[in-house]
Amino acid sequence: MSDTTAAPTSNELAVQRTDMALGRTVMALERTLMAWLRTALSLISFGFTLYKVLEPLVDKGTVTMRANAPRNLGLFLIFLGIGLLLIGIFEYTTAKKRLIGDSEKKLPFSFTLVASIAILLVGVFTILNIFFGFGGFKRLIMKVGSNRSVSLPVLKDAPPGFHLLSKPSGSTCNINCTYCFFLSKEALYPE
Repeated sequence: MSDTTAAPTSNELAVQRTDMALGRTVMALERTLMAWLRTALSLISFGFTLYKVLEPLVDKGTVTMRANAPRNLGLFLIFLGIGLLLIGIFEYTTAKKRLIGDSEKKLPFSFTLVASIAILLVGVFTILNIFFGFGGFKRLIMKVGSNRSVSLPVLKDAPPGFHLLSKPSGSTCNINCTYCFFLSKEALYPE
């Protein structure tokens, strides 16, 4: 019996290699956009967090800085994140259009682009929250003393308090909780 499948021609091999190269290029574009996305998300979230943490401290007088410094620093980082994400989206879309123009193949749908647009909207949402108190975080103004007011971020319908305890877990823990699983394991590690 002889094998009836013919070896691929050089043109067929070239097309296969070109398709694989196109796939690698699209994946590289996706990875690059994800790097822009990570950077933007870090800047946006860090800017919003700095604003929400520093503003009440400045209002209380615990931290000495200008009155609008937390807002301005937070907005700078958020706008920087949004700007970098817009640059990343622009680079991604122009490179993808160039690939589409050079190839007759249909490129796959980009979930990274959808995530980038969603993070862009989150950035806009945080700016609206800082300027107008729009969203889940409102500002609660409490009168303190004669002329001072303290501004505290609160969640709508939040419980009155929330506490979190973080402790090490292991046989050498010094908290000595009676319910701990690791207490009986302390004998396994003699000193």
